[in-house]
Amino acid sequence: MTGSISRENLAASSPPADLHSWLADNAMEKYTSNLETNGFDCLLFLGGGLLIAEDLQDIGVTSPEDQLTLQATSHLLPPPPLLGGMSTVTEWLEALQLSQLSNKFEGLTLQKISRMWDIELTSVVGVELLGHRRRLLYGISELCSSHPDWSSPPTHWDQTRRRRRRETPPTQTTATPSLFRDYTSIQPSLRQQTPPSPISPIELRPPLESQGRDDTDPRPHSLISSSSSWRHSVASLVNETINYEAKYLGSVIVVKVKGIQSTEEACLRLRTSTENMQKLPDVILSVAWKGVKFIDGKSKMVVSTHAIQDISYCSQDIEDKRVFAYITKDKTGMYYSHVFMATNEVIAEEILMTIGQAFEIAYQMVRKARAKVTPPRNSN
Repeated sequence: MTGSISRENLAASSPPADLHSWLADNAMEKYTSNLETNGFDCLLFLGGGLLIAEDLQDIGVTSPEDQLTLQATSHLLPPPPLLGGMSTVTEWLEALQLSQLSNKFEGLTLQKISRMWDIELTSVVGVELLGHRRRLLYGISELCSSHPDWSSPPTHWDQTRRRRRRETPPTQTTATPSLFRDYTSIQPSLRQQTPPSPISPIELRPPLESQGRDDTDPRPHSLISSSSSWRHSVASLVNETINYEAKYLGSVIVVKVKGIQSTEEACLRLRTSTENMQKLPDVILSVAWKGVKFIDGKSKMVVSTHAIQDISYCSQDIEDKRVFAYITKDKTGMYYSHVFMATNEVIAEEILMTIGQAFEIAYQMVRKARAKVTPPRNSN
């Protein structure tokens, strides 16, 4: 069979000298150009599970059999080298064998780079090749491992922490939105025709979780209550999406979730670290009852989807109310706080309220679904 592999034979053979030799050894040399032209050109950074099926599909390896062969043989390569002890961006890029990208990282420190996400490598730094971005993301993970303090909030946070309540914009009075309508275009005057009511940070419990609960789950036990200040009809969040434009400031790993404090700390950290950056990625947050789609504002491609049950704790920055954040949990169980900046604080508040409404709708839908399948209790 073309591309068949033997772990014993591969383990016994000497490591391949270069990318082409490795591909030829596995009858996959026809994909040399696919890998090289897309930045997967360094054999040192193809092992350890860094080569995944989705990326292979994106670069033109469409055969499932060939994808499996490339993934399996890549797992037999030595793991990528550890990158501890780097003190400059130049050293870090040299270790990743990406010195040719040094001009793109001018003015950035390793600490700032450690906070970057895939979309920032594309939109802010301008790294076009997928393989190079994957290698950089590996390097960023190594930076975070070597410098865990870079993921911690400022030590003076608790002394300066304070809350300010802002006015809530009025209930939307426009007609039912059309599919994929951009709600950032609604004029502020339409949002301020009725007396405002206070808004507080939103604590969210995943509505789709099972009846049993793991006590180690850091999210709150109380369910979000229904609110008369919801902005949209139920149909608009069930059958359509509500979309908002924003700037993406980045994300931080949340080592220990501390409720709303974790989102406020992330807002402070990323707002201050990006205040001198001239170019920030444009994104679209597409909200529906199933979750929030994170869309690249330039390409209109979906970067990631945050399922509603994986989102918790939404709040605005305590200083700049245009800045807001929410916490997500990924498939590995890691928590991240994603931070954004809206065009004004009214829109930022509305985005958070819309996410809160999506949670309420999802919870009510799950309750109804469970009621249909749960047998009634015997009254005797």
